[in-house]
Amino acid sequence: MYLTEDPQDPQLSTCGVRLESWWFDNGSDKSNLTAQSRYQQRGRVGVGEVVESNGSLIVKTAEPLWAVASGQSLVLYDGDKVVGGGIVTTIDI
Repeated sequence: MYLTEDPQDPQLSTCGVRLESWWFDNGSDKSNLTAQSRYQQRGRVGVGEVVESNGSLIVKTAEPLWAVASGQSLVLYDGDKVVGGGIVTTIDI
């Protein structure tokens, strides 16, 4: 857990997460993916890379995700279509 009184604290953002209990539609165009970590997030961010590693899914984003925490869901989109997601277990990969 990380506590801060500063909503602009740079430690509240990350460009990499590890997902467990994940799924991904391998037929999706990986070059057009966006991600959203929570409903109240300020919109979706572009995804730079999605890689399977040792049973986990590693997602690296092109821009920071804000205030992501372990236990939250991360959803991957291709346009408006949900094409994957999982539970965040590690932040700042």
